[in-house]
Amino acid sequence: MYPIWNFFLHRRHFSFLLFGALALWGLFLAFAINKESAPEVQIPIGIVMTIFPGASAEEVEKLITNKIEQQIANLTNLSKLTSNSSEGVSTIVAEFSANADIEESLRDLRDEVDKIKPELPDDGNEPTVAELNFVDQPVLIIAISTDAPLQRFAELGESLKSELQGVKGVSRVEILGVRQREVQVVVRKEELVRHNLTFNDVISAIRNSNASAPAGSIVTGNIEYGLRFAGDITDPSEIAGITLRTPAGSTVYLRDIAVVSDGVEG
Repeated sequence: MYPIWNFFLHRRHFSFLLFGALALWGLFLAFAINKESAPEVQIPIGIVMTIFPGASAEEVEKLITNKIEQQIANLTNLSKLTSNSSEGVSTIVAEFSANADIEESLRDLRDEVDKIKPELPDDGNEPTVAELNFVDQPVLIIAISTDAPLQRFAELGESLKSELQGVKGVSRVEILGVRQREVQVVVRKEELVRHNLTFNDVISAIRNSNASAPAGSIVTGNIEYGLRFAGDITDPSEIAGITLRTPAGSTVYLRDIAVVSDGVEG
């Protein structure tokens, strides 16, 4: 039996014709087949994120993360569930089986999250469910360093974010690793006693004052009370000027019984 290449050696014209046809076919495929530098990877993973301003990591875990995890733990095709509870933010990652339908899995995930919403704190934002998209990755990462105070550092980040958002073609800009601005109220216990006021009186006065500032806290001793301001007052001096009515009928300013400071979250 002759080797197969003898067939082509004795039929050179046919061999050249076959080689040419294969070369042309290869060129055609090179231009015709769709090519992507970052092809979309479909992995059935959903992310549930909930913002709870002013809440500690322990409160977030107890009041939000644990409840949502228990609700979605028995989802069909769910293979792995991981979560992270930090100050003011709950993040849950639901990973489904590789052969699961991503659209159906996300729909089931949203349905279960919707069921648990009535049991979540009223002060928190509604949970959001999104698909983990590997194509939607950052194309530019900018690192900022400065000797300026942390509050100024956060302002620089926000300023740069605004500039980048104005660039044509930029779809999203996020800031990571920057501690957010925070208004903190440190109550002097002896002043509360002198005016016959309670910590709840202070908290209620601030919440009812139409204040609008990033999530902060009232601190007394080793106890910290989370706050969420949602109004029109944004300057700490205005917050310090909030008035409280004492049981005796007199009026005191918040600055008289507490120290109000503007800084960044600790």
